[in-house]
Amino acid sequence: MEQETKKFLSILSSFQHLFEDVSYYPNVVLTDLRSLSSSNKKIYPCNIIDLRKILTEEMIDRDKYVPLFSIKFSDKYLRKYPIFLFIDTKNIGVKKVDYDGATFYKSPLDIQNVLLSIIVNEPVDNIVADRIRKIIEESEVSTECISSNSIPGLSSMNPKLAKIAQGEPNINLNGIESKIFDFLNNVKNYFNLNTELRVAGGWVRDKLLGSPSDDIDIALEGMTGKQFVEYIKKYPKQKNVGKNYTVDMNAEKSKHLETAGIDIFGQKIEFVNLRSETYTTSRIPEMKMGDAVSDASRRDLTVNALFYNIGTKQVEDYVGGLSDLRDGVLRTPLDPVQTFEDDPLRILRSLRFASRFGDFELAPEIIEAMRNPQVQEAYKNKVSTERAGPEIMKLMVGENPIPSLRILFETDLYKSVFNIPEMEEIVSDGIQMDQKSSHHKYNLMNHTLNVVKNMNNIMKEKNESDQMRGLMNVAALFHDFGKMKPDIQSPSATDPNYMSYIHHEDASARMADDILKSIGVGKDDREIVNQVVKLHMIPHIYDKMSPKGKGRFLRKSRLPGKEEEHKDLWKYIFYHAQADEMSTIPEEFDIEKNQRRFNEFSEYVNSPKGSVQSSIVNGHDIMMMIPELKPTSGFIREVQERLQGMQDEGSLDMSFLTFPEGEEKEQLKQITIEKAKSKIMEMKPEIVNKYQENKMAKNWYKKVAQDLSSSDPEGSIDEFKDHEVVHGPKKCESPYRRGMKVRDRRRGVAFPQEYGIIRHVGDDKMKIEWMSSKGKKEQVYDLSDTVALSFLISEV
Repeated sequence: MEQETKKFLSILSSFQHLFEDVSYYPNVVLTDLRSLSSSNKKIYPCNIIDLRKILTEEMIDRDKYVPLFSIKFSDKYLRKYPIFLFIDTKNIGVKKVDYDGATFYKSPLDIQNVLLSIIVNEPVDNIVADRIRKIIEESEVSTECISSNSIPGLSSMNPKLAKIAQGEPNINLNGIESKIFDFLNNVKNYFNLNTELRVAGGWVRDKLLGSPSDDIDIALEGMTGKQFVEYIKKYPKQKNVGKNYTVDMNAEKSKHLETAGIDIFGQKIEFVNLRSETYTTSRIPEMKMGDAVSDASRRDLTVNALFYNIGTKQVEDYVGGLSDLRDGVLRTPLDPVQTFEDDPLRILRSLRFASRFGDFELAPEIIEAMRNPQVQEAYKNKVSTERAGPEIMKLMVGENPIPSLRILFETDLYKSVFNIPEMEEIVSDGIQMDQKSSHHKYNLMNHTLNVVKNMNNIMKEKNESDQMRGLMNVAALFHDFGKMKPDIQSPSATDPNYMSYIHHEDASARMADDILKSIGVGKDDREIVNQVVKLHMIPHIYDKMSPKGKGRFLRKSRLPGKEEEHKDLWKYIFYHAQADEMSTIPEEFDIEKNQRRFNEFSEYVNSPKGSVQSSIVNGHDIMMMIPELKPTSGFIREVQERLQGMQDEGSLDMSFLTFPEGEEKEQLKQITIEKAKSKIMEMKPEIVNKYQENKMAKNWYKKVAQDLSSSDPEGSIDEFKDHEVVHGPKKCESPYRRGMKVRDRRRGVAFPQEYGIIRHVGDDKMKIEWMSSKGKKEQVYDLSDTVALSFLISEV
């Protein structure tokens, strides 16, 4: 069976646009091949050259077998082909082979009497479309030619939404929903209230899509949320109702727009009145009472502007949300330029919803509006990075974030969304720059998008949590941002036509940290992302790593103070490296080699060598053995690093760790400790000589920095990346960066703290704008006096 599987995978991989998926996710492709079945109507994808040959010979001639694909499989995997042959398999006479639910036909396959139509897959270039039609005319094949942006059969509606097309979409309520809505109707009727009760927005959308939702927001006509909740509190027989009751005011503190929330049968229900709004210079509108039409029109997307009337039990659509939901289109109720200018945060919400639903597409006019200079200017002026943060993080954990990220990049909105000072200093081409590397097939944008796509798929395949998948997608997004910095780019030593990006991972990690900090991402999540970005190059040179190098990498992958909590962070770094390699030159990716490296390192992590990530001799004992040196000189750390290296390479036997607790284990441990101490005494003369004279020799490892650009074009071989090794005539980087928040270290806790922002760094000078209760003041510091600065300035 295994041999047969390989045979059919080989057939599938011969299709150009299936090659990557078959190579990287063979089991997923085979599962989809079996499960995404359809009727007798099948698809054969081809390009212009294939089409000419097929129509001339009136047959599909391949080596041994001709696979025909189901409509759904074609929609998922074959969209990049410009042409689809739509074939009715009922009349195919040649022998077929069934492979676990998939069907392959013996080659050649006669297409006479079975070819239903030829579909030109839009959008294609007009010239290409004309050539296709000309080929069909010349062939004299009497087959319909259709131009379409959907594969036949897929333009039909989602089965869950078939009821929408009939004009009477119904929502099936669960038990608790029915109970809540009946209760609310009883309250309304009991007090004879002149209002309509409607569920608004996301709950309606999700229920129509067949997804559960407990986010119930009740929109009221003619009264505020607080007023209605007061009636609920007065209503008799209110058992299990109203234990928690909150009232919120809108941003303008209008007495007419009070929102209230209350628990009903164990579920929090929010109440707000229908409203209309007017925008001025802020993205916070002036609001007033409105009706259902004005309320629906003010919402971000039509699919979020649907209502469910509790009284009539009908879905109400005032802006075309039902048809957009059926067609999988995200559209704004009003003109998108005006919608985004009024509240530019809706740009991110639109991208986030596109990412969440996966197979929904943004309407073309929305994308055009995002390119509009006025819209982009409104985004800069009205949206704070902190407010954007939650939308961005939700986007990254969506079902398919790639199309949304592509729009963010292609419209240049990413420069405003990731608005940190360093983004103003990137190269002119920005994310769309040519990497000029023999190791990369794509420009930086397409490489980045492919890495995110592959990382997203890997995390799903490994059944990782959505939270960790989102963080790893973020790491994939930012992993090469440092390449856009001009000072990172330098001509390759082996070929001046190519570029090297030495230490780009460090620059990327700094940019990622600044961006994530600016959008309000917590420190713990930032540390995970930054560690993956900073170390993402290491697995690429795994086969060159010594045991010492493996141990050093494992220690670096574990966050200080959180070694146990994030002991498996190395695993995500390997996943990232896999996604990265799959996105450089895809056809050269070696999946077996990748799996071997992962398995080998996993064995190392679980071995005695990998299970101890600290020196077997503690710092106090080392200090006692070399009392002539001051602990502050740094010698203890070097001794411990040398001992750790010995543990990594096996010259200090750590096998006692595999023994059960008891006397024998303790004896073996003491033997290893005594051997380690003898090693310390051997190195003691060298250590004393080095640290007594205060000589931190720049190359005390006695290594010569080698040209890494040929074997490691990104300049990231961790084993040779010690701070003491000289990498070449590269200017030292200042620890201070424009936009960094700092404080004055000289002020004690009894005095008000002064905080500042670095406004300029350059020409060995740094300008800080200090903020205090007395106002703002600017001060210039000399960057060359690093000792003095360390006593003055500290990053917040």
